[in-house]
Amino acid sequence: MDNNKKQDFIIDIENLVDQLEGNVSFLNEILINFLNNASILLDKLNNANDNNDQKTIMKTAHSITNVFSSVLIYSSSELSKKIEMEAKNNNLDKCKPLIAAINKELNSIFDYIKQNYL
Repeated sequence: MDNNKKQDFIIDIENLVDQLEGNVSFLNEILINFLNNASILLDKLNNANDNNDQKTIMKTAHSITNVFSSVLIYSSSELSKKIEMEAKNNNLDKCKPLIAAINKELNSIFDYIKQNYL
């Protein structure tokens, strides 16, 4: 992936590296944990979406927000907040396109992290 190409998502790993004082091995550990946790949560979100499980969508979207924020992925964090709010208001029809969007975005983020940092 071309690092100069404008990304559809906002990710500031450089800032994360600065916060970790350049500890690349710890960065890799954080990113691997992120990939694992985000994958599990995304599967859970997709299953809840398939089953129209409002409560699980809401709780899982909240968990996803925290996971994204921990690695400074703000655009996905905002998207997961929207999913959580729509689920909280029982607007499951509005959740479906948001969940499709977060799936697309996460696949791009996963590829970006794997290609550039792991």
